[in-house]
Amino acid sequence: MSTQATSTVPQQEVVKVSESRTAGAASNYVDERLLEAKLEAAEARSDSKFAELLGELKVIGERITSVNTQIGGMDAKITNLDTKIETVDTNTRAGKREIIIAIVTTGIAVIALAWAGVQIFQSSLGLGASAFEAGMAAGSQGESNADPQ
Repeated sequence: MSTQATSTVPQQEVVKVSESRTAGAASNYVDERLLEAKLEAAEARSDSKFAELLGELKVIGERITSVNTQIGGMDAKITNLDTKIETVDTNTRAGKREIIIAIVTTGIAVIALAWAGVQIFQSSLGLGASAFEAGMAAGSQGESNADPQ
């Protein structure tokens, strides 16, 4: 290669290199702007997703509060039911006592009536025997009075 050729070729190469560097810088600038835009869009999407999640968490928190309120109301109802069950249990025990007393009293009354029935029967047998003996005595006296004639 000649010096002239080398002198023109390097200039052309220098121009081409500088043009490519300028084009590369412009390309880098465009790429950098595009990258920044993409990052901003991704950040905006992340922020919107985060805001959605915060909103959903707020709704969940409100629902939990509502459930806790309902559970509190149920606790009061359960306490009321416990009180009613205790009242029914107390009344049942009192009724059970009264039934046992009535059964024992009825048993005693039945035994007393049976004893009284036996006593009446024995008494009537005794009266019957006494009447028989009195009749026999009267009959034997009547016979003894009747003989002298």
